[in-house]
Amino acid sequence: MPSPKQAYHYQRNCARQRNVPWELTFEMWCEWWHNQLGPDWFRLRGKRPGQYCMARLGDTGPYSVGNIKCIPHAINTSEARTKQLSPEQILAIKAMSGTSADIARQFGASQSWVWRIRNGKARIST
Repeated sequence: MPSPKQAYHYQRNCARQRNVPWELTFEMWCEWWHNQLGPDWFRLRGKRPGQYCMARLGDTGPYSVGNIKCIPHAINTSEARTKQLSPEQILAIKAMSGTSADIARQFGASQSWVWRIRNGKARIST
């Protein structure tokens, strides 16, 4: 199991790879998680069933104290899929250059969904 510091760096680096601004220090990040989930927060956060994640409001903007919420990981994943895209749009997203944020704005989709499509991580039924 990673340490809290390793988990923080992993989450921050994942956000940066998706071109999502990150405005949380390690101390802010730990305090936020503790406030959301209590003293056992580190065990309760993650990507496994029943664990919680840090999600951005509307899946837009930076990871910052005023723009994040704590929700079950399964809910975060399903929220990212709420925007339906046509097969043609999905192919266009895969072929486009530019940031996930710019492409998401063009298609009215979430930035994380565009990132998943472009990186082959989205489960798409076309």
